[in-house]
Amino acid sequence: MFDKSDMSLLAIGFVAAGLVLAALDAGRPFAGPPLDIAAVVLPPVVGDVPLGAAPRQVDIPNVSVDLGAGYRSEILESYVLTGRVVTRKPYRFDAAAEVSPLDLGIIYGPLLDREYDARVRYRTGTRMIRFQADDPRTMPRNWEHYVTNNHLIPANGAVKSALMAVEVGKNVQITGYLVRVTGNGLRPWGSSTVRSDGFPAGCEIILVREVTVLPDGEVTLRADAVQK
Repeated sequence: MFDKSDMSLLAIGFVAAGLVLAALDAGRPFAGPPLDIAAVVLPPVVGDVPLGAAPRQVDIPNVSVDLGAGYRSEILESYVLTGRVVTRKPYRFDAAAEVSPLDLGIIYGPLLDREYDARVRYRTGTRMIRFQADDPRTMPRNWEHYVTNNHLIPANGAVKSALMAVEVGKNVQITGYLVRVTGNGLRPWGSSTVRSDGFPAGCEIILVREVTVLPDGEVTLRADAVQK
């Protein structure tokens, strides 16, 4: 649920404590997305976002979707994100895994310049991404705002299969909705709607209706980027 570059041990402990409490709600392995978007009428998501551009989002008031299995999502905004995958972590047993089986860390904007590939280390945690630049003085202004951690809710089995096949180093476009998820014992789980909120609430929760892998996405990344 959290994005931030390396924090003090106290802050990390705070995050860990919250995540342990969330994990106490776990108990069922993920058995596939309960939602079939083909059977649900959802607002349109219009237009592509060029690689490097900021995500596109549009407010969608008063729309909710039954995800099945006791879960429900309130749609906050339509959302299109295009960027490079720098971390991936699948989930099977945490509190949200039944609806969100995968996190992808994605960068966009100036961070896509290949000169920064070797300057930043990206690592996964439990529903979080950690990132650290070798020398922040050599990075673009507000460079942390271009690192996103995305909790992905596949709209159906085909979308789930496509998401689970995405590899670190690929350029992708994800189309869907920022959502707030409730139900089935899950504590209210709400998406960030801005890129600059940082710790402790900087992740996007996306109900994904389409994912596209773009060409020329291979890139050499530092260690600890991938957890399979």
